[in-house]
Amino acid sequence: MELVKHNKFQRLFLPGMIFQSMVIGGGYGTGAEMAQYFGVSGVMGGILTCVVVAVVWGVISMVTYEFARVFRTYDYHSLTDALLGKGSILYEITYLAASLMVLGVVIATSGNMFENMLHVNRWIGSFVLAALICVFIISGTKVVEQVFAVWSYALYAVYILFFIVVFMKFGSQISSNLGMMEVKHGWFTNGLIYSSYNLGIVAAALYSTADCQSRKEAFGAGILTGVIAVLPALFLFLALSAFYPDFLTLEVPVNLLFEKLNMPWLYVAFEVVLFGTLIETGMGFIKAITDRVEVSYQKKSSAVPKWIRPAVTIGFVVIGLLISKFGITSIILKGYGSLPYAYLITLIIPLFTIGIYKLVKHGPTPEPLPEGEVLKD
Repeated sequence: MELVKHNKFQRLFLPGMIFQSMVIGGGYGTGAEMAQYFGVSGVMGGILTCVVVAVVWGVISMVTYEFARVFRTYDYHSLTDALLGKGSILYEITYLAASLMVLGVVIATSGNMFENMLHVNRWIGSFVLAALICVFIISGTKVVEQVFAVWSYALYAVYILFFIVVFMKFGSQISSNLGMMEVKHGWFTNGLIYSSYNLGIVAAALYSTADCQSRKEAFGAGILTGVIAVLPALFLFLALSAFYPDFLTLEVPVNLLFEKLNMPWLYVAFEVVLFGTLIETGMGFIKAITDRVEVSYQKKSSAVPKWIRPAVTIGFVVIGLLISKFGITSIILKGYGSLPYAYLITLIIPLFTIGIYKLVKHGPTPEPLPEGEVLKD
């Protein structure tokens, strides 16, 4: 597993950028989640739901990053092995199943985007996405982190521009709906449910915390993870609130906004950054798997074969391409429902029981680096 040195800004913000990029690729693109989990509680209720999601992700990230710092568990298997011992196989099964489902969804989504925007065979879009995922991961950790960071800036720029344009045109409608202060039942529960679908992603960002310097930094990075990941959802939800409650019944709510704006260039920019987040989502899940495999070699004091990373990456991408044939809706309906419960049982409950107990018992100072372990530039 290749570990990269970071400055303090990167140590605080990079884990959140990685987490955010993976969430958006599978979640915020169409706006459907904004309707299903946020808008159903009213405009003000939806904002409260955003707060709940930010808090849940932030708290879980804080504990996860601190546990990884103290016990030097920078891949998901090392983390769950320290928590569950032989029971870590349960999380491994959950994570691998989730990774394959997510890969199938993002690859299928990419194909649909190419088909709808460029009017080409959807498999062209699927293969382009698959090829870029392979290229970035095989290029190494530093390249992967640079992609996450640069694309996060691009995404925030487009989302902020998008919200500004919407507010300039429909600000009075947004203000009016906010002024109603409508908070319907379920805002808190919906926040818990939505945040639970993405609990496993936090383990995929562990490699970016490898040179975290202190508990303060681990907690700071955790808090920022919750904030950074939720802000794009808040921007999109506020933009959609201009047409509350009409957008609640739409399959792709963002299309309504672009129809009202009549700005094709903004739609293209939005789709381009969304395509980038699809790459990041697939990249993040597979990167965690390659790290897990490489660490298993390193723990045996053996050199990691150069073919391992390309083989694992290409293998999972090929399986993802095959799964994408089933279609987005079918994959989500058949597989996504059980993920929150699996993550809860195999990661979150152990982390907040065994993990916190071990942290309290151990104290804030991490164990020394094992002999021979270094951070690579």
